[in-house]
Amino acid sequence: MLTVTGMVNKRPEKNIQKDKLNGDIELEVKKVEILSKAHELPFELSADLNIDTYLDYLPFTLRTERAKKIFKVQETIIQSFREALKEESFVEFQSPVLVGGDAEAVPPLSKWNTIMTRLLPSHKPPIL
Repeated sequence: MLTVTGMVNKRPEKNIQKDKLNGDIELEVKKVEILSKAHELPFELSADLNIDTYLDYLPFTLRTERAKKIFKVQETIIQSFREALKEESFVEFQSPVLVGGDAEAVPPLSKWNTIMTRLLPSHKPPIL
């Protein structure tokens, strides 16, 4: 966490970014004060982690190459389902889901398996 003290100045005419909010001003930093330092992670981001550690540090582990590849596979699967159903003249709709307070305790794989089960061709959504 930092405290930054400075002056807000008008940008020089050649540096004005008209397409951006506050593109005509800039911050001239006079002083930076470190209020607290971040703790080191108890693992290397590139290491293979057990599922408990992976989930406990999810905001950090989601930035790994492994997580990005998983998201890409999920995106491909979902897009394939979407295209296949669209070819059969299905209409996509978003249904609100009410979830109990303990829903965060469900492992992500169980949630994903539930989603995949609901998307099987034998469970077609209603045609509108």
